[in-house]
Amino acid sequence: INAGDWLMLLSCLFYSGYTIGLRGRPPADNMTMMMFLAGAAWCLSVPLVIAESLAGASLWPDDAKSWMVILYITLIPSFMSQVFYMRGVDLIGPDRAGVYSNLVPVYSAVLGVWLLDERFHLYHLFSILLVFAGLAIISRKHGKPIS
Repeated sequence: INAGDWLMLLSCLFYSGYTIGLRGRPPADNMTMMMFLAGAAWCLSVPLVIAESLAGASLWPDDAKSWMVILYITLIPSFMSQVFYMRGVDLIGPDRAGVYSNLVPVYSAVLGVWLLDERFHLYHLFSILLVFAGLAIISRKHGKPIS
């Protein structure tokens, strides 16, 4: 176990707390709630960006394509996926919605092969099948398949 493993464990604990906390959130629609959370995260990040810039350690994209990639990542995978996740928690509860975070490595592997021309190996297939098997077991455990 190294430092990165401990950070991942800590992040999983925080995300679990976030998921459970979604059930008791204020009565606001998901988009408004996510705008509030994103705004708070942005405000907390500004001092770190300033400190990094003053230390001369900041790196900024140098072309329009890179800025478009950042805009896409900010809006779709980062922002909208959380809005949809909140809706999933509303519909099926935090215990069942939480297991779907296991699809992130599946999407990452598929996008790596598709966009980055990475090689697809047998262990990728085995891992993907394990994730889908786990999701099938969880959906059957609760009495009806999740579609």
